[in-house]
Amino acid sequence: DAGRYSFGAAAKSGHMLHHPAWQHLLQSRPVLMVLKRVFREGFVFCGGGGDFVLGKTVNYQSLHSDLGPSRVPPECRSDS
Repeated sequence: DAGRYSFGAAAKSGHMLHHPAWQHLLQSRPVLMVLKRVFREGFVFCGGGGDFVLGKTVNYQSLHSDLGPSRVPPECRSDS
């Protein structure tokens, strides 16, 4: 889609957590404050692809996980 660019396709691993700048973004205080409020029982960073979307782009993906239940450790599941 025009205006939407995938970070997941930027590396063979499918994520960007190995880049210090990406780690810095995820470790920022405002981001951590939001995550702690949304996921009150805790959370784990286990990837980091995502999309960059320009303003006024019609098609985009909402916040979601690409991990299926079989790839999520039992202690991290919300359904167990």
